[in-house]
Amino acid sequence: MKANVLDLIDFEKVDALLEGFNKSTGFVTAILDLEGNVLSKSGWRQICTEFHRVNPETSRKCTVSDTELAGRLAEGEKYHFYKCLNGLVDVAVPIVIREEHIANLFSGQFFFEEPDHLFFKKQAEKYRFDESIYLKALRDVPVISEEKVKTAMEFLLKMTHLISEMTFQKLEQMELNEELRKSEERWQFAIEGNGDGLWDWNVQTNELYLSKQWKAMLGYEDIEIKNNLDEWEKRVHPEDLKRVYEAIQNYLNKTTKVFSVEHRLQCKNGSYKWINSRGKIISWTDDEKPLRFIGTHNDITDHKKVEREIKSLNQTLEHRVSERTAQLQSANKELESFSYSISHDLRAPLRAIFGFSQIISQRHKDSLNVEGKQYVDYVVDASIRMEQLINDLLSYSRLGRAGVTLVPVALNKIVDDVHSDFKAELLEINGTFEIDNELPTILGDDSLLHQIFSNLIGNAIKYRRTDVPFKINIQSEPIAEGYRVKVIDNGIGISDQHYDKIFNVFQRLHGESKYSGTGIGLANVKKAVTLLRGTIQVESIVNSGSTFIINFMAI
Repeated sequence: MKANVLDLIDFEKVDALLEGFNKSTGFVTAILDLEGNVLSKSGWRQICTEFHRVNPETSRKCTVSDTELAGRLAEGEKYHFYKCLNGLVDVAVPIVIREEHIANLFSGQFFFEEPDHLFFKKQAEKYRFDESIYLKALRDVPVISEEKVKTAMEFLLKMTHLISEMTFQKLEQMELNEELRKSEERWQFAIEGNGDGLWDWNVQTNELYLSKQWKAMLGYEDIEIKNNLDEWEKRVHPEDLKRVYEAIQNYLNKTTKVFSVEHRLQCKNGSYKWINSRGKIISWTDDEKPLRFIGTHNDITDHKKVEREIKSLNQTLEHRVSERTAQLQSANKELESFSYSISHDLRAPLRAIFGFSQIISQRHKDSLNVEGKQYVDYVVDASIRMEQLINDLLSYSRLGRAGVTLVPVALNKIVDDVHSDFKAELLEINGTFEIDNELPTILGDDSLLHQIFSNLIGNAIKYRRTDVPFKINIQSEPIAEGYRVKVIDNGIGISDQHYDKIFNVFQRLHGESKYSGTGIGLANVKKAVTLLRGTIQVESIVNSGSTFIINFMAI
């Protein structure tokens, strides 16, 4: 079970993710299974790769340290710090799938305070390391504050949660595929059944023997049906007769290797039964023309009913598999966006944290003056932005993950609630909020609908024009599939070249200095609309306003 689950983790994407984290923050990482095997690693220190992990004795100390960390995590800690026997600090975060601890994400190879150089000189002497190279590698190991490490660990903890969720979705998809395969096997078993009647056909004379069981299957006594081909033929359903003869001819001509055909036969009471007819030639004439052709008729009427039910079940399962596949593809795209965020959007605040922390450490070790306090403020601001980015991204990845149950929802109630949320802000900017007509009741979800309208109205207020009074208008109209709702504003508008970008994660069209935000709001709107099985598009004119058009399903 564990090995199978580990095989589902997309280590190519995980490696790229951890590599981006290493380049952005300087933290080294690795993923190890519970037996200590390294599954993925990024940016390991020279002191570990060329000394501690190479020498047999120090390598055993590494194993002991890894085991200690894994043991602590098994006791339920969300992450655990540990000073390894070789003198460096390590930390681990568990990777859990379906409440099962399957692996650990390790970071570390740093110090909380300046290292004891005498300890490492003695270690170099004891294990016959090249002292100058070993101590040079030691100087490359960073000294990091415990607070900074904890911040990074919280980030890695959220990263492992995202990896776990994606792997869980892939596992669930595999289970759905397995369930579909088993249902198909049951269908095959049901179709094969037991024989109900025997027939024996002399191809040369056209004589046909029909067993008592064959006649009883159609409700006849033995003497009521004569043993000839005409008696059989007149009972075959007219729509099936041509297909049956084609199957017979194909087999006699050796076009097919097996004779098997499904058709309907009329019973004594006038109803029809579905039959699976199978046969085989058992003797030939001297010149190799077929002589005796025998076979069975199996009553598959009930099996046909089961087949229809199973096909219906299969369609349902296929739909679920299709939905899970779409969700998995979406999750993969989210992971790609996550990796992109780490290597780009999050790089600047992370650098700020690292840079200002270093300044505090180097210039203001004993006490903080005004300048030092200012740098601390910078660190806090950068940390807040990093946290906001992470929280918004994780919020986007979790949207709809718990499943969505669609029920009748009155849009008037949703829009009224959202309007109430913005009343104070609208009053402050002297804005106008209008609803043109009675909004419909649709098939939806309260939470997702609230998020859709809250984001659209909040964005309209944020990107309003200052030269005209702000106005937002909501309209609705029936369409063939349900209802179309329009959210119309008179804001700054969007260039048509950006229509496809605005619904993507982190696709900001304006600098943060002008308009605050993380660029995830409209991505959340698009995802919420998709979860409601609807569609959304935008029409806009720069310096005139935007119209967001949403198609919802009717009840």
